[in-house]
Amino acid sequence: MNNSILNRIYEFSYDCKNSYSNEIKYFKKIRNDLGLDCFIIKDDETKVLKIIFVGTNEKKDWLCNLNFKRYYFNKKEFIHNGVYKMYKKSSSEIISEILKLKFNKIVIIGHSLGGYLCQAMAYDLLINYNIKSNIFIYGSGLIISKEIQKLFWKNNIILFEIILKEDIVPKLLKLIYPSYYSIKIKINSKNKFSLNIIKNHLMITYLNSFENILHNK
Repeated sequence: MNNSILNRIYEFSYDCKNSYSNEIKYFKKIRNDLGLDCFIIKDDETKVLKIIFVGTNEKKDWLCNLNFKRYYFNKKEFIHNGVYKMYKKSSSEIISEILKLKFNKIVIIGHSLGGYLCQAMAYDLLINYNIKSNIFIYGSGLIISKEIQKLFWKNNIILFEIILKEDIVPKLLKLIYPSYYSIKIKINSKNKFSLNIIKNHLMITYLNSFENILHNK
């Protein structure tokens, strides 16, 4: 794996982990009553914006996760209904804050539910504002149709799927939303094998796995 990509994946995994505990320096934080938590982070030197969506953290987040009904933008482009509903409630506020800032690049990052929200935002930015982004999702899988995945790919919107091989959650989601156009990065935890589904899905488990990889290089 390219060292530059690996370092970014490691950096963003820290952002994801710290977003759960609010231990993150941010320009703006946006929340809504459906469970969305979003951090906007700006780097004045590089002009890179990082948008971080927090993953499943509350009971109401599960209501979103389990709403598998599809929301159709047209006959071929659709998305997970619960995720889109959660995103749409705060989308105008999030985009408004972004458009106030000067930036050269946007990176959208999230773990679990946060990764699903990343996809909703990337589509919104492209279709409604002609803004392209890169997406890094951890333990999420895709919740968008093949046509949207293809649209991202054609517009050089690279979607990185980072998946721990022991994490069953992304594998289950692929039964409903297959993945066609993404860069899949699969890693081994290198920890003692565990059948604990929750533990294998936690962001801290992902982060520990990256640390093991970097220290053993």
